[in-house]
Amino acid sequence: MDEYRAFVRKVASEAGAKSILNRHKGHAAVIIAQSLRSSHDDVSFLTGHLNPEVYGSEEVVEAARAFLDSNPSARIRILHEEPLAPDHPLLALVNRPEYGDRVFIAPIPAALQEEYSFHFAIGDAKNLRFESAKTSYEAVVRFGDLETGQRLLMFFDGLERDIQKTGASLVAA
Repeated sequence: MDEYRAFVRKVASEAGAKSILNRHKGHAAVIIAQSLRSSHDDVSFLTGHLNPEVYGSEEVVEAARAFLDSNPSARIRILHEEPLAPDHPLLALVNRPEYGDRVFIAPIPAALQEEYSFHFAIGDAKNLRFESAKTSYEAVVRFGDLETGQRLLMFFDGLERDIQKTGASLVAA
């Protein structure tokens, strides 16, 4: 896995968007952690249940902590389809009082879940991991892709607004 981490770090640091194919949970955790490390302001996750094997890995939790600690206005937003485990390691981190209202989590109503067939993670509107099917960990990863990243962020922001229209709200973790 160290070789894969080094490869991902290299791709993330190079100018210009390059694609990486990502096929399993271990690689997904490496990608999510690198996206957090490569972002400075905003990281957003559209996810099923914030899989603990990915988002709860020590590497991702530490990268999330470093991301939030690096910028007092940095924020993490999580929109999820299924209930989240109350003992989830990432939730334990983001529930810490020092992160105040910089972490937002909201469930996606079932009716809205039918409007899309994918999941993604996006950092600073340019670092992305896109799963074209909700039931697969197979994903396309791109660092530095502002065009695609902005489109995904627009979708995320629209979904967030639609959630609020249902009477639900994003709540600080």
